[in-house]
Amino acid sequence: MTVACFPCSVNNRPCLFDDPLVCVVPSAPTWRDAVVEALGPPSPGMHWFAVALWPGYPRDLFPRYEGYMNVPHAFDAVEGMMRYYCLWSVPYASVYALDGSLVYRAYKVWVHLGFEEGVCDES
Repeated sequence: MTVACFPCSVNNRPCLFDDPLVCVVPSAPTWRDAVVEALGPPSPGMHWFAVALWPGYPRDLFPRYEGYMNVPHAFDAVEGMMRYYCLWSVPYASVYALDGSLVYRAYKVWVHLGFEEGVCDES
């Protein structure tokens, strides 16, 4: 019996099991599985997002600020991360849903921080 599943479908190898849904090579756990296990399940109505902010885009190759947010929407994750790091603008932001359902990119993001004087002063 031949089963078309990944990664068996790459070489179309015969399956060793009688069940057509079982693949010869089991899928390896991904980094996403480990992160979700460490963070725990999301709150009801929320999703876990991996957020990266590039305040020096395009001259910076890698993001300067990264983190995980448990929020309902992707832009809420960008806004929350910017407020956490007291950034009122970033040229580029990227958000990845840990369940794999969304990749969100934003350019020239501005957020009104709206806080009292001295909250985000450099120490």
